[in-house]
Amino acid sequence: MSTRHTCAVCNRRRPIDHYPLSSGDQEGRLLGTCVECLDVTFMLGDNRQQQLNALGIVDVRLETQSRATPVDPAEEQTNAENVVVPRRSGRHMDDKLTDLDNLETILGESAPGPEFTPIPAPSKKRKRRGEDYPLQSSKARKGTTPKYIQPKEATCRICLEDKAVSEYPKAANGQREKKDAIRPWLPQRLLPGEIPQSCAKHLAISRWNKQRPVCKECIGNSLAASLDLKPVESLGCLDENCDATWDSTDHVAPYLSTEDTRRYSELLLKTFTATNKKIKHCLNKECGVAAGWIPLVKAIHNSNAMRAKYVFA
Repeated sequence: MSTRHTCAVCNRRRPIDHYPLSSGDQEGRLLGTCVECLDVTFMLGDNRQQQLNALGIVDVRLETQSRATPVDPAEEQTNAENVVVPRRSGRHMDDKLTDLDNLETILGESAPGPEFTPIPAPSKKRKRRGEDYPLQSSKARKGTTPKYIQPKEATCRICLEDKAVSEYPKAANGQREKKDAIRPWLPQRLLPGEIPQSCAKHLAISRWNKQRPVCKECIGNSLAASLDLKPVESLGCLDENCDATWDSTDHVAPYLSTEDTRRYSELLLKTFTATNKKIKHCLNKECGVAAGWIPLVKAIHNSNAMRAKYVFA
């Protein structure tokens, strides 16, 4: 611990013995103001100027005021002769304190000084509404993408014919079926749309379709030709970069004619009976009757199998 401390009033470093003892529960000494400064304060009372002169402190603000006011040289010399400067004992007699904020805090008085007028804060000017309102803001506005306008006609990329928008398929738009009046407890199913949502980007008229769309007529011709070229259960999108399989009821059957729809149903039934292990077939190869579904269907097929050479249960 340092043996010397700086006084907050006279700004001199003095030994610990020159500071007053603390009272109460605290132990040690109060290292804020030295004993000499406290004696001068109590002896001179509330006269601030005499306290400053006794302590050898120069009030900078008082000097500023005296310099700003012109004084007669003869009067200034007379005042200087009448000023009595008390002599003080100590090592640093000519030290001066310039930190007046600490002095005001300790003495509890405001030092005399010139009156300062506070500068008001600048007020924000509001923009007037005129003919050109709204005014352009200082910040650059973010660019907005132009609104997509759907054309009234489009060219099919397969048949290269200009057709109306209604001749092209549409994807699901999030609408639901109407509530069933007989069975209102059933949940409303989402409308499937004319094509799957994944194929709308390259078949329908859309802002995301970078190629030309495909009309409904070309889609139906492609599905009808695929009955002989592809497995019946893998019919789907005709785009070469898409291998999506379409639903037989929602997306395949609506594009086929009546004859193609009947043929498509027979091929689906044949594929189902050939791949289902629970279905039993007649032992006679010429018969081809299958049985083993639900009891009603089983009874129907058993009645047909009565005409076969080999009857099975």
